[in-house]
Amino acid sequence: MLRSSTKNRIIPSLSKLKDFLESGHEVARLLKRSAWFLTTDLDESLMLNVEILKSCGIPMERIQHFLYIRPRCFLVKPHIMRKSVDKAIEIGASKASINFIFLVDLFALKSKKMWEVKWQSLRNLGFSDNDMHVILRKQPTVFAVSGNKIKNVIDLLVATSKYNMSSIVTCPSVLGCSIEKRLEPRLQILRLVDSRNLIAK
Repeated sequence: MLRSSTKNRIIPSLSKLKDFLESGHEVARLLKRSAWFLTTDLDESLMLNVEILKSCGIPMERIQHFLYIRPRCFLVKPHIMRKSVDKAIEIGASKASINFIFLVDLFALKSKKMWEVKWQSLRNLGFSDNDMHVILRKQPTVFAVSGNKIKNVIDLLVATSKYNMSSIVTCPSVLGCSIEKRLEPRLQILRLVDSRNLIAK
């Protein structure tokens, strides 16, 4: 016999998810990413958070896509979602970009103190506030990378005398790349090509 908690939470949650995703297969796919949807009041989290995104003009198809990418973000309290969405819009993030939900997720799940520490560590590495806004819009996942890792990448690239901080801000995804597996091998190839005067620019 099903326990009362199962009847009161899990079965209604499954029903709501199926109505929302329109397929039992899609429900299973989501629950593989996060089983927390069965232990949370969806009327007070998921459904309200979806409405917040819809009110910003984001179509349901994209919202559902976001749901699979960052499921935990949809389970935060609605007032946190609202503030996170407002911050993402404030810095100029495109609502049509997949980076929008990564950014909302970062704002929603990082505490104010953690943001202040991260912001200051990036300032200490030579980034301006405007640089950091550009990075947030282009590659928000960089803000989950450790300060030491970012410093090592900057030191490596700047030491080549071919890249500066402006170059890095233009392509911030480089800050998340492995030095050993991606950056150093590519720099070796570039040095070889450059030594043979095969690079015009």
